[in-house]
Parts: sequence; C-alpha cells; structure tokens
Amino acid sequence: MITLVFETVQLRIMRRDVYQAIADPVRREIIDLLSDKTPSVNELAHQFEISRPAISKHLKILNESGVITIHKSGRERTAKFRLRI
Repeated sequence: MITLVFETVQLRIMRRDVYQAIADPVRREIIDLLSDKTPSVNELAHQFEISRPAISKHLKILNESGVITIHKSGRERTAKFRLRI
C-alpha cells in the first residue's frame, strides 16, 4: 500500500524590480515599440540586431517585472505594454 502525503506549499513567484527591468536600453526600446502596437515575438525580433532567444529573455524580464504581459494564441506569442499606475 502506498500512502501519499500532500503538503500545502505556497509558491512565490519572484518578481523583478521595475527599475532594473527598464535599465537596459534594449528593453526600453522594446517598451517604446509596444506602446504603439502589439507585435508578435518574431515581429519584435526582426526590429533588433540580436538573436530571438535574447529578445525572449528581455521579454521574460519585462513580464516578470509587470511592465508587459505576454499572451499566447496557438503557437504565436504577442507582447503588450501594461501601464502600471
């Protein structure tokens, strides 16, 4: 007989500091592009001379800090600027 023990664990999502997130010039440029439209991650990657994985890392940092939100629709991911007051 197998006995399973479940513990209540509170997972804490680590949020990054907004000021650290916007300190990078590439991330500020991403925010500027997102203020006008809601492009896909691939469309954003074409705007920069860095790799797509690097863009994804920048988007992850901005998302974790609460500056942007990322929406999935099928296989496509779009990023949207989220104004926090």
